[in-house]
Amino acid sequence: MLRHFFLSLAAFALGAAGTTHSIVRWSDAARQDVEAGYRLFRENHPGWYDRSNPAFRTQLERARKLGLDAASLAHDERGYEDALGAFTTIVSDGHARLVGTDQDASAVTRWPGFIAAWRGQRLLIEEAVPTSPVPVGAEVVQCDEKPIRQFITSRLESRGMRPSEAGQWWSKSPRALIDSSDASGSPPSHCTFRTGSRTTRLKLNWSPAPSDLADKLKKASDGERTEIGLHEPRPGLFLIGLPNFDPDEVGRAAYRHLFTELRNNRARLQQAKAVVIDLRYNDGGSDEWGLQTAKALWGADAVEAERADAQKRVQIWWRASPGNTAYVEQLSSRLGRERQSSADQITRVTALMRTALHSRNPFAIEPSDTPVKTGHAAPDFSAPVYVITPGRCASACLDAVDTFKLFRNTHLIGAPTSADSQYIEIRTEPLPSGHGLAIIPTKMWVNRPRKGGEVYNPDVEATQLDWSTKAFLDLIQAQLTAAGELRTPIKRRRWS
Repeated sequence: MLRHFFLSLAAFALGAAGTTHSIVRWSDAARQDVEAGYRLFRENHPGWYDRSNPAFRTQLERARKLGLDAASLAHDERGYEDALGAFTTIVSDGHARLVGTDQDASAVTRWPGFIAAWRGQRLLIEEAVPTSPVPVGAEVVQCDEKPIRQFITSRLESRGMRPSEAGQWWSKSPRALIDSSDASGSPPSHCTFRTGSRTTRLKLNWSPAPSDLADKLKKASDGERTEIGLHEPRPGLFLIGLPNFDPDEVGRAAYRHLFTELRNNRARLQQAKAVVIDLRYNDGGSDEWGLQTAKALWGADAVEAERADAQKRVQIWWRASPGNTAYVEQLSSRLGRERQSSADQITRVTALMRTALHSRNPFAIEPSDTPVKTGHAAPDFSAPVYVITPGRCASACLDAVDTFKLFRNTHLIGAPTSADSQYIEIRTEPLPSGHGLAIIPTKMWVNRPRKGGEVYNPDVEATQLDWSTKAFLDLIQAQLTAAGELRTPIKRRRWS
């Protein structure tokens, strides 16, 4: 069954970034692009004809209205971003967005001298310069007299944050206290901090952000990054790094080496105290990398048997519009020789879409290639498996968790994930003004076991500030010890 093939949304947006024009009528540009976005979604988005989602058309109309309302107030680039963000907020789907692509070279990103991180239900200071009056570990209680959850929502909701998804608080909150186009409106002038029993209201001192700000923000939400590969940081504890499902050629080579290492060391892995699959920094891409990892651990037959059982009612429906069909026609050449079987499958899908277009059917239904489960292929891999989940985990990252969780020896540790809708496989279209991009899903799941908007909650929620690999290994060893002493299954709990 054909699923996720290409880039994360971040990669699409960055790859399309342009430059700011010297004179722009931002209100006109916003109005033009919101109208174009509405038209592109109506003509290409599967939701327009999705009978299981009858509210979609009303939702899209409301997105257009609120986007146009915001466009009428746009006087600068940030106002333009607000209009696209208002549209996107109502659609509320990471696979369906309008985004600005300009990068203003004259704009200065500022920070208050510290970076905050979301842990559990609190925003904590994760890093601070030596001169910061706010110590690491302090809790940010409110900013500009708004309780912190309300403040974060107002700053980030029109920049793509989906507050109803628990993982979004973990992955997006650090940006709320940064002054850049990633946040709406003006930065806060004062915030209130709690350290122990002491509460202090302080004026924020804004200064140009360091050049490695992007890395600091990711570190705040995801902690330490494990590179692609198999590692043994402690005797009997194996660590599998899966930080990126959208690898470049170097990354693809690393994955090939990883799969060889997993096969060559399978006997050792079967006897491991635990195998830790690290998804920190992973926000999706192609689902093949997670699937191949699962097959290397549990065995290809066992994985296919479990997937066949879980997905026996699943279908993929492609929205057969002219634009989507043209996109699919280009896929096979982009997939390359290494993925020839996928390219061949795309060719078959293209023919189905052409037939649907000719017949004026809104969907081309892809035949399932998931084998029917004819017998029990029990896995011979029973070592405890811990999957570290970041809040940013979405798209193909969630597909990987779907597969890992088919097996009873799998436990999630870390943060709640983000969520997907049933609409997937994105393509992009430039917006008329030249300042933005429409990100459009081209197909949809039907009868997927994981519902649209559903997140994974970890079995062990890691709410401690330290998200280093050492901290996770300590937590996992504590879980193994507790499970061994009590001789009971691992229970859901929270660590802080």
